[in-house]
Amino acid sequence: MSRISGYDLVLSQQYGQDRTGKRTASRRFVVATAQPYAALQSPDIPALNTEHPDDTKLRLDRYNISSQSDGTCVIDCLYSSDSRYVELRAPNKDAPAWYHWGWSSRKAQIEVPIAIRSKVLNTNADGDEVEKLVWKVAKKQISETRIVRPLQVRVQTTNVRVFDVIAQQTDRLHQIGNSWYHFEGGTVTQVDDAGTYDVNYTWNVDPGTSYFPDTGSDLISYCDGPRNRPPYTIFAVVQDGNPETDLPKCFIQDVYERDPSGWRSLPGASRIL
Repeated sequence: MSRISGYDLVLSQQYGQDRTGKRTASRRFVVATAQPYAALQSPDIPALNTEHPDDTKLRLDRYNISSQSDGTCVIDCLYSSDSRYVELRAPNKDAPAWYHWGWSSRKAQIEVPIAIRSKVLNTNADGDEVEKLVWKVAKKQISETRIVRPLQVRVQTTNVRVFDVIAQQTDRLHQIGNSWYHFEGGTVTQVDDAGTYDVNYTWNVDPGTSYFPDTGSDLISYCDGPRNRPPYTIFAVVQDGNPETDLPKCFIQDVYERDPSGWRSLPGASRIL
């Protein structure tokens, strides 16, 4: 097969930049064939996703090809620094198997009970006020990062009451695969008057707390009890014993009801079974 030659119309090149620093460029080539597919096979045409010869931050996103009356093809090569010319296939949300998991994170504050050595006034047997040192309960905030997993599905239904189960499942723990997730609830948006709804669900992951920073003082202590917090639990604390000598006691409490397969009752969840 003979070589199909092409040449760059240097004077037709364009270059642009917006105020955020994102850049675009175009290069125009003329190829000695009237067949667009054959024109793309010319070794003179740069390959997709290759760098612009004058700016390595620009990548070739797309070709626009037109046949000319003189038996040639004109190929416009569109470059950008942010892939803006790449044609991304829109997902078919109405497909029976369509769903979309997302990912994000957020900060969470964990309350850990601590004991602070404090002075109190007490009346002795003679009626005199005397100072005593006792342990008083306080709280320490520990910052953690939680993984958030949103799920989007499109649901067809003629009965909007099917969405009431979302409220029933909110704040329950679901087991999806081998992991437990806290279901935060969902939102429902009507798409059309034919019974189409977009549903957005959100779960978060609580890994528990294992890091307890130093209190920084002999007058501050963690309470008597566990030094780690299992996932999806909180600390509770009681003042038990003599507050002059005994630290307050803390223990673990579950926060949410466990409903391992409860997520399966959510509208649209059948798509990820």
